[in-house]
Amino acid sequence: MKRLILLIILVGVLAVAGLGFWTYSDLHKPIAHTKNGQYIDIPKGSSPSAIVRKLAVEGIIKHEWPLTLYLKATGKGSTLKAGEYDFPSPISPLAALAKLQTGERRLAAKQSEFLPRPDEDVLRQLVGVPAAGHATHEAVDLIPFGGEELGEIRSVLAGDPCHKRF
Repeated sequence: MKRLILLIILVGVLAVAGLGFWTYSDLHKPIAHTKNGQYIDIPKGSSPSAIVRKLAVEGIIKHEWPLTLYLKATGKGSTLKAGEYDFPSPISPLAALAKLQTGERRLAAKQSEFLPRPDEDVLRQLVGVPAAGHATHEAVDLIPFGGEELGEIRSVLAGDPCHKRF
């Protein structure tokens, strides 16, 4: 009877040790995925288990429970931040977790980033201002742009001697 109890304890200890080793290797092993270069949105207010589930569905991690167990054991679930993340491939679950703690945001592309930056002469022709720069400050007010674009045009024309209103 004592041998049977010792055998059960030994099998239990070996099972726990094997499970611990497998969990450790699963958390540290980089996983190749197909979402490289694509942004994954983690909405504000998502629970840690919902975030881990989304990572598993997107293929960033293979198994949910080791990362969920790690988050609960370490208390790092509250440090995860919403945002739009681009996970490189391959990436380990712990590296993905570290990225989720940064709160990465994808920068929205502004329309002006896709347009060429005009030089001063092009701007002058656009608004019908003579090359000598006469009345530039009056012509800039007629440009049908607003916000950043107008400020950018004004900064290009800032070298004009008539720009005193800017």
